[in-house]
Amino acid sequence: MFFSLSRVAVWLTSPTAYLVILLTIGLTLKSRRKRIAVGVVGVLTAFLLSLPPIFKKAEAAWIPSETLTIDSTRHYTYAILPGGFSNYDTTLHRPEWAEAVDRLTSAVGLMKAGIVDTIIITGDGLSNYSKRASGGDEISQREIGKLFGIDGKRVVSEYQAKNTFENIKNTKTMLEGRLNDDRDVLIINSAMYMRRTMLCAEALGWGCEFYAVDYNQMVNYKAPSPYLYYDWIRYLHEIVGYASYWVHYK
Repeated sequence: MFFSLSRVAVWLTSPTAYLVILLTIGLTLKSRRKRIAVGVVGVLTAFLLSLPPIFKKAEAAWIPSETLTIDSTRHYTYAILPGGFSNYDTTLHRPEWAEAVDRLTSAVGLMKAGIVDTIIITGDGLSNYSKRASGGDEISQREIGKLFGIDGKRVVSEYQAKNTFENIKNTKTMLEGRLNDDRDVLIINSAMYMRRTMLCAEALGWGCEFYAVDYNQMVNYKAPSPYLYYDWIRYLHEIVGYASYWVHYK
């Protein structure tokens, strides 16, 4: 029920909702002057939301800047990657990758640099398919190892997580008794979701470290663009999601 209400709140804070509400108000007004005023506000709102500099400033204010870089002298036993960046195409018999695959490519880069020993992927499509089809990590390890040129057995999975809190909670449980220090764990997630990721770890009392990836890659527009509405939806969705998690887990 709690998360269902948060989904409704997400829609109500989307740019589309703003424009629909303004349009509805404009159509119900009897005064021509007021209809014109509401129409101007709607057009101006749509224009402002299409400007890249405005979105970039809002995004920069949301993302914890300390997570955007990593100390190359550090060493981590585990890198945890919340899923949502892959699936398996059973028709073409190959993995498919989403835009958030930067989580995996960044982790692989850190592994090749000797900074990370083992990658744990939690609640992801390819891993979950591998579990159903082979009973374990055989397929995901084979595909990731082949594609990225690493030892696939150094990539293991957690299959039960359905949301960010469960991503962190389940891997924390999975690693109980294996760690000398919480800081041996690096959680890698998309920059947009990093604030919520840190909140979950804090709620669980887990003092691991964090690395944000795919920052500022979604906004490459130089001129006003309606495609920015999608980025605003992601941004506002994340703010509402964070507030929901804060109320629920704090």
